[in-house]
Amino acid sequence: MSQNRHADEFYKILGLWEDAFQKQSIEKDSYLKYLNRLFVKYYGLEKPEVYSLLKGLYELKESAGHETVKSVVFHLIEQGGE
Repeated sequence: MSQNRHADEFYKILGLWEDAFQKQSIEKDSYLKYLNRLFVKYYGLEKPEVYSLLKGLYELKESAGHETVKSVVFHLIEQGGE
């Protein structure tokens, strides 16, 4: 999988969080389902840092503020899914 594909997957997290918790244009469940899908994928790929961060965001739900989500997303992008 290319670096761009990983970046796109991770960047989508931030957009979904904004849509769910700031704009309220989508259901919060959509954001959580997306995080869960990525968690399962990266767990299966044995990428512990990635899936632990995804699990953390999932468990924090809306209490993970915008800056936290943004920080995690950009950290994931920088890591490139490794």
